[in-house]
Amino acid sequence: MKRNFSIRFKLTFYTIICFFVFLGCVVGIASILYTTSNQTIINNQIINTSKQVVANYELYFDSAIDVSNAIQEKIDNIDVLENKPAVRQYFDDVLAMKSEIISISLYDENGSLIVANINYVDEGDKSEDESFKNAMEEPLINIFSAVGYADNRYAFTLSHCMDFNREANEGVALIEFDFTKIVRLIYQSDLGENGHIAIFDRNYSVVYSSAQDFVVEDLNATRDLILGTSTTQINGQSFNLYVSTISNTGWKVAVFTNNSQIYSVFYSFITILVIVTIVLSAIYVWIVYIIVKQVTYPLYRLQSEMNKVRDLNFEEKKKVYRKGNKEIVQLEDTYNEMMKRIRDLAEKIVQEQENQRKSELKALQNQINPHFLYNTLDSIIYMIDKGENQKAEEMIVALSKFFRISISKGRTIIPLRDEIEHVRNYLLIQKIRFGEHFSYYINVDEDLYQYSCLKLILQPLVENAIEHGLNDDENDGRIDINVYQDDKNIIFEVKDNGYGISEERLETIYQSFHDDNIHEGVGLKNVYQRIKIYYGEKADLIINSIIDEGTIIKIIIPKEEAKKHEKN
Repeated sequence: MKRNFSIRFKLTFYTIICFFVFLGCVVGIASILYTTSNQTIINNQIINTSKQVVANYELYFDSAIDVSNAIQEKIDNIDVLENKPAVRQYFDDVLAMKSEIISISLYDENGSLIVANINYVDEGDKSEDESFKNAMEEPLINIFSAVGYADNRYAFTLSHCMDFNREANEGVALIEFDFTKIVRLIYQSDLGENGHIAIFDRNYSVVYSSAQDFVVEDLNATRDLILGTSTTQINGQSFNLYVSTISNTGWKVAVFTNNSQIYSVFYSFITILVIVTIVLSAIYVWIVYIIVKQVTYPLYRLQSEMNKVRDLNFEEKKKVYRKGNKEIVQLEDTYNEMMKRIRDLAEKIVQEQENQRKSELKALQNQINPHFLYNTLDSIIYMIDKGENQKAEEMIVALSKFFRISISKGRTIIPLRDEIEHVRNYLLIQKIRFGEHFSYYINVDEDLYQYSCLKLILQPLVENAIEHGLNDDENDGRIDINVYQDDKNIIFEVKDNGYGISEERLETIYQSFHDDNIHEGVGLKNVYQRIKIYYGEKADLIINSIIDEGTIIKIIIPKEEAKKHEKN
């Protein structure tokens, strides 16, 4: 870095380095925050999904227990042996109301069928059936069998020991439930790739598993956790495990959710972030190159021009090497050698000319404000004399808005939009004055609103047209204002349909622009002199008129000069 590199190289190099350091920090922080936040959200979603699955189970099994309790209540105080048809009808009614119930049957304590729903197929002695024996051994609770699969559906049996006649004889009610809908809900749960649900009874025997192949790791992880949440590894994959107990059954539900979705989302985010970073980096490097080129190009041009000045008869100074940017050192050498002698004088002349220009502009602008105010106040007095107080009030309001722009904080140069608004307020005042006998139209190329212009250059033209061309109340007067552009200029055009101007008077007006002894067309003269002072010879004021048809006045100002804004 001891070498004296060009300013273009240094600007480009250091700017790009700073950008990549900043971008790297932003990407790193964004990745960390996104990963942490996203993992928390997904973990919460996993827990909520698991809780919802368990809640569905509990709701289902609570409904099954309610059916068992309802049957117990129905047969509690009747003699089932003497009322088999009524009991069978009740079973059929329960099946009709509960679509998830497959069959209901009641057996005596020896395992012989007493009564069942009408379509029930008797399978003989049930005394050795596992569900029957468990119910007889634990008469106070509902016993749930493991979930089996047959006839294209999942099913389990609820068995419960019941009293079924007035003599308190005991038997067992076997209620077979369709578990297929619950299994479908399991498959609809978003548990990730290979995510599954396992149900274990009190002895950790498998009641049901949605996994295609049950693995012993499921049982071990569930038994180790007992209740709550944790992470576990099964067949090389990471899972979130949520274990809960289904109330009234003693069963445990283990929900295994694959953690791969967390990493999948993270990898997708990183991929998108890398792509966006590469694209933004390419765009940024290109923009930096363009900007640096634009910034340094004037320096190269200025350096080249100053080298040409060296051929003039100015006394050369001895070169002195100084540290700094290569271009700046050369520029300082050339500038010090050739411009020092004339710098002070040039600055003094420029300052004097600038002060003179501003003084002339202020003086000419001050000429126009009283002239307009007198005419406007005459209009207001005229309307008050006619008793049109409402219109006079509206005119005064418009006048206040008009003067707000006229003042413009003392600035001579204002945005073109303000100049248009200024003349619009003036025309509104005249519209109130002349009523139906006066109309106007304003059309502005909206692309020109980015420019600025001298204050009060349009209003004097409109005032002149109204005062000298539309002063007959019997004729309908119209003024059209068009502001448009060509390649190099902005054109302000004011057109009226008044009496027109004769060639002799038109010549006198043009002469007044350059002769202070001629007082014809004070407002036009004022505008002409102001645009000439500020914009130079490129600006102009052109008048075209035809007797009894109207007059068109154009103000032409260069667009390059109109880009400048007055300094506060």
